[in-house]
Amino acid sequence: MTPNELNVLLIQNADHVLQMLLPGGVVQGNDFVAGSVHGEAGLSLKAHLSGTHAGNWRDWATGEHGDLIDLWKSAKGLSSMAETLADVKSFLNIRETAPTFYGEPKRLVLPEKPKCHAIVRETTIWDWFTENRCIPETTLQCMKLAEDNGVIGFPYCHPSQAVPAQSPSGRTRA
Repeated sequence: MTPNELNVLLIQNADHVLQMLLPGGVVQGNDFVAGSVHGEAGLSLKAHLSGTHAGNWRDWATGEHGDLIDLWKSAKGLSSMAETLADVKSFLNIRETAPTFYGEPKRLVLPEKPKCHAIVRETTIWDWFTENRCIPETTLQCMKLAEDNGVIGFPYCHPSQAVPAQSPSGRTRA
């Protein structure tokens, strides 16, 4: 919940909130007046109870001013805004859970493996490789290319399952 949203909730209960924060204060017309942020009786601090400026306050003696969250921080002597917002949420009985940015994890669904077969001689695909691309028959057989309804399949081996290539002399190549 944002500070603005919390402030709106405090404004909805402004007279109760101000009585709690400034116990020596009193209602005068559309304003709540007190001596200072320490809550003693007086006329120096004024907070608007309604209208377009509801929740705004100013201490005319010190120049301090702000919204009800700022008053909450000053009146309670809190050191940080995080501490203030936590205290306001506790007062308003708001319990927030950690935000979920990604939602539920998606299950990985692998596509069904195509039912390919080896490339057959004298087909369009065979001709494309051997005649148009000038790839020799031995290379096609070695690469174990496959096809399914005109779609070419290239084999894939995960690196953890790879077998090092060997040179014609039998030595392993890096």
